[in-house]
Amino acid sequence: MHATPFDTNNLLENLNTVLVVIDNSLRIVYANHAGQALFATGTKQLYGQPLADFFVPNTINKARLRAAFRRGEDFTENEIKLYFRDNRVVLADLTVTNLSTEDGPTLLFEVKKIDQQKRISRENQQHAQHYAARELIRGLAHEIKNPLGGIRGAAQLLEKALESAEQKEFTQLIIEQSDRLRNLVDRLLGPNSLPRLEWCNLHRPLEKVRSLMKADTTQAIAITRDYDPSIPEVRIDPDMLAPVVESGHRLASTLRRLGAPLAHITERSEDLRSLGRRASELANHLDFVLEAADPDFVYFLERRGQGLFLRASPVDVSTIIRELLLDRMRATILTSATLAVDGSFDYQRVRLGIRDAIEIRLEPEFDYAKQTVLYLPEEMPEPRASNFTQAAATEIAGLLEATRGRAFVLFTSHANLREVHRLITDSVAFPLLVQGTAPRSVLLRKFKATPNAVLLATSSFWQGVDVSGDTLSCVIIDKLPFATPDDPITAARIQAITEGGGNPFAEYQVPLAILSLLQGIGRLIRHRKDRGVLSILDPRILTKGYGRRFLASLPPAPIVRGMKDVRKFLDLQGM
Repeated sequence: MHATPFDTNNLLENLNTVLVVIDNSLRIVYANHAGQALFATGTKQLYGQPLADFFVPNTINKARLRAAFRRGEDFTENEIKLYFRDNRVVLADLTVTNLSTEDGPTLLFEVKKIDQQKRISRENQQHAQHYAARELIRGLAHEIKNPLGGIRGAAQLLEKALESAEQKEFTQLIIEQSDRLRNLVDRLLGPNSLPRLEWCNLHRPLEKVRSLMKADTTQAIAITRDYDPSIPEVRIDPDMLAPVVESGHRLASTLRRLGAPLAHITERSEDLRSLGRRASELANHLDFVLEAADPDFVYFLERRGQGLFLRASPVDVSTIIRELLLDRMRATILTSATLAVDGSFDYQRVRLGIRDAIEIRLEPEFDYAKQTVLYLPEEMPEPRASNFTQAAATEIAGLLEATRGRAFVLFTSHANLREVHRLITDSVAFPLLVQGTAPRSVLLRKFKATPNAVLLATSSFWQGVDVSGDTLSCVIIDKLPFATPDDPITAARIQAITEGGGNPFAEYQVPLAILSLLQGIGRLIRHRKDRGVLSILDPRILTKGYGRRFLASLPPAPIVRGMKDVRKFLDLQGM
């Protein structure tokens, strides 16, 4: 029997699976009964409407959909959360398929809701897979032990035949690492044994890693060791530095057992109840970070000073800001001198989840054409060039001589700061204040109180610092402040944009760097009577295509290319 058009339509309409079709303008052109139920509305309100209008901002990745149209690629996403504007959240599997129709290309959305039973089934399947994996690992561990003993024995025999102390060091490494592997295998095969605690300096296992790296490559590599001698020895099992998650969960459990009774004490002070609530909160936070189960967060370890911190940060904050702030307020005002990029607020809209807003851009209250000049040196190497730091130090020394100090020199890294400081120490006759030698507030007070002072600083001085008058007459920035891709949060956001079919460099990295640059140069002109020189030493602002976006976002100050023009400006200002 051949299906008729009526039969086909009737079949599609009565499927439990949600079917939604959008055209190349991302507007809905079809939805079956299940689709209408998902959107909680009828065809009159659906057809012809933009798909994204029914969802919380950033739920629908429009860039990825346009890429699917452009490339003709289908894709599937499992267990995604669909955030609707009526505050519903639907967990579903999504498949997007390209279709060719008489009216042109379309995308078919196939949405399958994930109910509780299905989730339980998936969890059981995962448990079964984990069990099978453990059994596989145990079998593999048995197979490893035999050749491992042979390798260790051969290394011992080889050590006796060698005369060179350096070569014997390598055989010792083989023996030590064989013992370490054997211990790991034993833990896989049976119950965990008690740790072999010993007093150990953390430098020792690091030295083992260095030796292994040295032995593992045939190429000449240079490893710089900069150990902190103040770190005391600790009593640890050197082979168990990594497994901290289990201990973390035990700590969380202890905190929770402590917090529960304290939080319900009624006869004692509020301080005790507060401690109980705090203990429970810490336990929940610790479990959240250690489990690292939420794909919308990035988890990492951060070192500050001599402390280590477990961190969890949302990759996309727009939903959080909307739920906790924007949707709860009758009106919200965002005001800043550094909100716009390329003359538009689109970057902030996307990142903050702002839908409808009244936008106002006011002309700057400062007369940048008269109060400042922007000095872009004519001959500067690229930041990656080996001679960039030397060239930057030369330009900085010349600018400081012209302005008679009275300057902030802002760097994008501590390494650049330290190297430039070393290069200019003997050639600059003005007092040099260096970030890291004293607390931030102390350095700022010293700068304001010291005539002709120069402050060398990094990110913490790019914003939130206010020095008016001739005390600050020059702000120098060494490089365009691109966030390092190695930063966990930056890397996660780059990955999210890439997976969504977007361009992370143009959509995220460049706008973020522009805003950071605006923060930095904003340290100079804080009052209508302030004046001085701005300088950016990075030639990419003129040589790269994206440099035009930086220039277009900067205050309208006249650009000069030579030191003589800088001196001419200073002379006209009587500085």
